[in-house]
Amino acid sequence: MTPSHPVTRVIGDRYELDHHLGSGGMGTVWHGTDRILGREVAVKEVRFPPEVSQREQADLRERTMREARATARLSHPNVVTTYDVVEEDGRPYIVMELLPSRSLSTVLREDGALPPHRVAQLGLELLGALEMSHRQGIVHRDVKPGNVLLTDDGRAVLTDFGIATMAGDPALTSTGVVLGSPAYMSPERARGHKPGPEADLWGLGATLYAAVEGRPPYDTDNALSTLTSVISDPVEPPSVGGPLAQAILGLLVKDPAERMTVPAARELLGRAAADRTGAAAPVAAATVALDRAGRTSALPPAGAVAAAAPPERPVYRTGPTPPDERRPNGLLIAGLVLALLIIGGLIALAASTGNEGSGDPAASKPSATASGKASGKASGKASDSAAPTESATPSETPSQTPADGAPAGYTTYTDPSGFSLAVPQGWTAAPSDRSATAVDITDPNGSRFLRVDQTDQPKGDPKKDWEKQEKSVKKDLPEYKKIQIESVDYRDYPAADWEFTFGAGTHVLNRGFVTSDSQAYALYASSPEEQWSETTQIFQVAAATFQPAGG
Repeated sequence: MTPSHPVTRVIGDRYELDHHLGSGGMGTVWHGTDRILGREVAVKEVRFPPEVSQREQADLRERTMREARATARLSHPNVVTTYDVVEEDGRPYIVMELLPSRSLSTVLREDGALPPHRVAQLGLELLGALEMSHRQGIVHRDVKPGNVLLTDDGRAVLTDFGIATMAGDPALTSTGVVLGSPAYMSPERARGHKPGPEADLWGLGATLYAAVEGRPPYDTDNALSTLTSVISDPVEPPSVGGPLAQAILGLLVKDPAERMTVPAARELLGRAAADRTGAAAPVAAATVALDRAGRTSALPPAGAVAAAAPPERPVYRTGPTPPDERRPNGLLIAGLVLALLIIGGLIALAASTGNEGSGDPAASKPSATASGKASGKASGKASDSAAPTESATPSETPSQTPADGAPAGYTTYTDPSGFSLAVPQGWTAAPSDRSATAVDITDPNGSRFLRVDQTDQPKGDPKKDWEKQEKSVKKDLPEYKKIQIESVDYRDYPAADWEFTFGAGTHVLNRGFVTSDSQAYALYASSPEEQWSETTQIFQVAAATFQPAGG
């Protein structure tokens, strides 16, 4: 077969690449020809971000191999087929079937929303693909319109398992890039929790919502506020009604334990696909009843309309946010994996040692003190965003002004929650990508940073808390080495220092201390080993000048 475009290069002595079909956050997809079998193929070339190290590139190559292993194990008409994996000049390429198709995101952009019965049929096909992949122990983690192909023969095909997780696959230790799209990311993953199959069902619900409305259920001006909405805000019901709306809303339940199951979603989508009238009335929230298994109950017959007139905009709420998920002092919960870089609609999270399962090497909730979430941020520059915007008062912003009595070269950072401390002049503050209750204050000229985390539920013994958290953290951090976990004299507070190193020379000191019966903090410093002496001095100034909220 002769390609319709001039051959630009040949990889693996077999595949001719002639022109690119599209680009995304992790690479470029090429149109190619298999010289041996004489068939056209799609070839995904993984591109490494220019700022990543050689070690990180090695981990990204492993990520690509994992994608190939994941898709090669899947045989389903609604999952793209992987043919081969080739490494050329140290860069991996994934060879896949070439499908005459457009992505769902392209269709929605160019043609607008789809008819309800077509959306329901699309949902059934994707549901089957996900059910099969979940049986194989594979969680996709990035179900969205951009990863759904609508083929010329009418199929919906799920593609791009680049961030899929497989049972038994060891966690990567790269600072790498953990992918995901804010508007389609499940609340549990946005909080940094390990995603399970339920996260894919959320992505499916958000994708079907977008197919109906032409926009995702949550979509704001920036990634941070979008993730906040995903976690905190009720979804606006779709404009369609009947079983399709019930399926979408059931899949978009925030609590994964309450989210609609595959069998329940299949029943509703099947009914919606059979109804080509598209005339079903909007469905009130009361018509959707979910038990704890996520199965529907007391559903009306297909096409039935509630006896009472539905509200002008029916409301579907999943209940109040559980108390243990609210930020203390009334601050808006934003248990976010902070978006630091958006490329091609995908967010790159600074997770230099992040466990692929959790997105955070120490993703425990704060306990005895504020959570000591280890971070690989030391190997990458933090966001240059302004100081944190989470605040009890929307207009309130933190201040960073010269501090009376502070050492030369320092200013006072005052957080909206009320604590303050002296930090080097020029360092920038932003909400942490590791904890909803933390702020990171970062050296703009390097990879050093301070983090202050807090909790309103202290348990009183910081040393025991660190020892408990270490058990999980050391499993996820590469080359973790404990230096000490010891109680320390710090004012009159119960306090303990946890000092360790990990990776290629990152040094961390984390001090947990309890300031009252209802408040505890962690002061965390991280830097490359060669800067540790100077960073220690910065830490000591921060600790000496720290004032708790109300202190």
